[in-house]
Amino acid sequence: MVMLKDILISIWQGLLGLIDYFSKQTTAAGITVDWPLIVVLLVLLTLWLVSACWASSIASGRRHSPVLSFVLGLLAPYVYPIFILFAMDIKGAKERQQKQEAAKAKDAAVEDERRHVAELLGREGGGADGEAEEEAKPVFDTAYFERIARDEQGNPNGPWRIVFGGSEVKVLRILEPLPDVVSVEIETREGGRAKFRIPYARISECEPC
Repeated sequence: MVMLKDILISIWQGLLGLIDYFSKQTTAAGITVDWPLIVVLLVLLTLWLVSACWASSIASGRRHSPVLSFVLGLLAPYVYPIFILFAMDIKGAKERQQKQEAAKAKDAAVEDERRHVAELLGREGGGADGEAEEEAKPVFDTAYFERIARDEQGNPNGPWRIVFGGSEVKVLRILEPLPDVVSVEIETREGGRAKFRIPYARISECEPC
């Protein structure tokens, strides 16, 4: 804004200098100065600059280029500033709104998946008084992991928290339930992915995470 202010002051000083120069020249030549015409011209020039400043101010307040809008305000006096007053959005506002909506949709999808998985595991439900009933511990075998591996549309469920033999892993996908072990894709400590087999007999807990 400081640079724009300097530009406006320079333009105004230049215009005043030109007016002073031509006034002196016409006086020296014995020509009568038409002051009403000069006043009209000054008013028009002032309104022209006001249009550019208005456009620049609107653009600056909405995080767009003030210099570009200043120039466009000169090229299309009052038409351009009035147009952007109603049509110009705050820069980045739509992108932020879209990201927020996408994050909400993702959270809703995760919650739906957890609820669906909980239903598969038989972890939802309660008595008439609203308290959850104590449930029998599930049997971790081939049928169990075949049942929870995918949803009704055939998409992989997960991730899972599986505890076995005193260790805990984050299972990203259940790949294949085998007769004695379940083949899974786990998240490594480095944040990567690796295939792993877990014996059913050593699993003590399995829940969505």
